[in-house]
Amino acid sequence: MRNLNSRGFMTGMASRQDKISILAFEIANTITKAANLLQSLSEESVEYLNRELLPSKGVQQLVYTNMKDLLTIVANDKREDFAVFCREVIRFGDMCKDPQWHNLGRYFSKLDMDTVTHKQLRAEAEMTMQELITLAQHTSELYHELHALDKFEKDYQRKIEALIFLKLSLEGEHVMMLESELKHQRKTVRNLKKKSLWFKSLEELVEKLVDIATFIHKEISEAYGYDVGLTSSPRRKSENTGRSWSCFTLC
Repeated sequence: MRNLNSRGFMTGMASRQDKISILAFEIANTITKAANLLQSLSEESVEYLNRELLPSKGVQQLVYTNMKDLLTIVANDKREDFAVFCREVIRFGDMCKDPQWHNLGRYFSKLDMDTVTHKQLRAEAEMTMQELITLAQHTSELYHELHALDKFEKDYQRKIEALIFLKLSLEGEHVMMLESELKHQRKTVRNLKKKSLWFKSLEELVEKLVDIATFIHKEISEAYGYDVGLTSSPRRKSENTGRSWSCFTLC
């Protein structure tokens, strides 16, 4: 993790780290955005873009013919995606109790001055990204299992209320089956919470996301130049020509 204090951030003792709970689903979406962006910046994706997709007749005829302008459009897309990702990380940072993670925009705005080598960043970021992807996948499973648990609980409650209203026994076979299913589903949810983002601390995750943001910045710079920035990208030339760029999936 980069030293944030050297960038002018606030210092102080770290606060008690609360578990993120329901915020896990938002953070999982942010992790997915980072993973997709990194995939589009991989060596294979960039090579395919430069050697096959952009020079293809379809792109040249329907979008634009100048390769330099096409690369500018792609670079602006990546920078827009990066800016969206960074804004989400900044928001999560501002939610932390530890003031070290507040105002991360100031840190991101100085990434061009970071002296850490790209090779060192890659080794660290790839391990961190894989860890976060695994946590996000379990969090996605948790989301669906929580919905299933909610359905089981409502079905069980309706059954019990109906039996009470009819003054019937609460120990029937159907009730026992519902109780067994409910118990199993609760166990599934508990296990997934342990394997997902649910019990992670916000500070811990923000630290990892900052590392990923630093690496993505370097990847965009390596692939498309060093004018990355966090602001909205310039108006695309494809818009001025009246041609649609959105009909192509670049990476």
